[in-house]
Amino acid sequence: GAPALAQNANLDQNRAYAAELKADASARSSGLAAGTSGHDAGGFYITDGTGDNRVSIGGTAQFRYYANFRSDDAPVGTDNGFTHGFQNNDVRLRASGNVWSKDLTYMIQGNFGSGGSFSLEEAFAKYNFENGWNLMWGQFILPVFRERMVNSEYQLAVNRSQTMRYFDPSYTQ
Repeated sequence: GAPALAQNANLDQNRAYAAELKADASARSSGLAAGTSGHDAGGFYITDGTGDNRVSIGGTAQFRYYANFRSDDAPVGTDNGFTHGFQNNDVRLRASGNVWSKDLTYMIQGNFGSGGSFSLEEAFAKYNFENGWNLMWGQFILPVFRERMVNSEYQLAVNRSQTMRYFDPSYTQ
């Protein structure tokens, strides 16, 4: 009779564990049904029920193939005038949203450059007042060139122009 009692104890334990897992799973899926998390144009988001607190997580990556044909007068190593390969030089991660109110927004964006090191590009907060004015502080791009104000994922060209690169004040704090 002793082995039968031990088997019943394990069976009861397994049933209790299964019930606990089901309860936990139903609690987690109800968060999705309430609309407090999901995906939209801003990326994946998590928000409270009121919308006063929200975080959106997203990013972009540019992946391209380069081919360089040169005269044979200037060989580089064993390439003999032809260099080619894939490049992933622009991988951005971003988090944005609002805190305490829909009027207080923030954005943090960094870039893994061609060397693989991470650099902070933009990190700012903005408060929108009722009269249409807003106050913005942190590190961001000054609105000097329209070409610079358009994010790289929305540009038609591969890179920005040399004129913009020369005169661009870059990020400001």
